[in-house]
Amino acid sequence: MAHLIITWAADLATHGTEGNDREHIDLFYMVTDKGWRITRDSQDGEPVWAASREGQTEIIPCPPLTTTFYDAFADYIDGAPFPSTLADITSASRDVALIRQQAY
Repeated sequence: MAHLIITWAADLATHGTEGNDREHIDLFYMVTDKGWRITRDSQDGEPVWAASREGQTEIIPCPPLTTTFYDAFADYIDGAPFPSTLADITSASRDVALIRQQAY
């Protein structure tokens, strides 16, 4: 996917010595190699992706991310009950390996 970033000339304009007092409009979209325009949206208060192309629109739900061992332990630090499952040596060593790969 190509991530399109557009800098509007209005964002660079200064309208006086007091600074630039303008409204900021946050736009986010991506275009796939097949021509689908993907935008953030919400439906019934839940986040979704809206994919559109040639007048056709498809709504793609965004399920919440699964909770990891680390999320559960962070929740415990914030006052939640102690997690029933903690990270084991296999998952911890895999994480250390990933971090070391990125460091070099």
